[in-house]
Amino acid sequence: MCGLSLTPGVNNTLAPGTIAHPHPSPTPENHEPVADATNLHYRTESAWGGQRLLGTENIGVVIHNTGYPLRNVILRIRGFDDKKTEIFSVDSEMKRLETDEPTTTEVASYDIPSAPEGITVSLVSADFAPFDEPSAR
Repeated sequence: MCGLSLTPGVNNTLAPGTIAHPHPSPTPENHEPVADATNLHYRTESAWGGQRLLGTENIGVVIHNTGYPLRNVILRIRGFDDKKTEIFSVDSEMKRLETDEPTTTEVASYDIPSAPEGITVSLVSADFAPFDEPSAR
């Protein structure tokens, strides 16, 4: 087990989810960085797995944490059309993000007015998960 880094992270803060782990796990292939976060990555797919077919079905967002375990995580998922205009913005709360345990959240089809051309994910807030706290699984 390693100690918490005291080097300021994103936006020069010491907020959970913004501090880089000194020895992070490798970033998984085909994942994008979560905005306003460090060591959090995502990819999108159909909520039922695999490639999205229609564009307006539920969107699965797979979050991969390569740093410190987090809890009470709130992520903002935004979709954009071909003109970069925001067409949806949904906040998703996740009880816990373990290191190297991908966790999936989704955007419901009723929140998606048209097929997005792009999706971004950003960190709104999080707490550090104590190392001795049992997993929520």
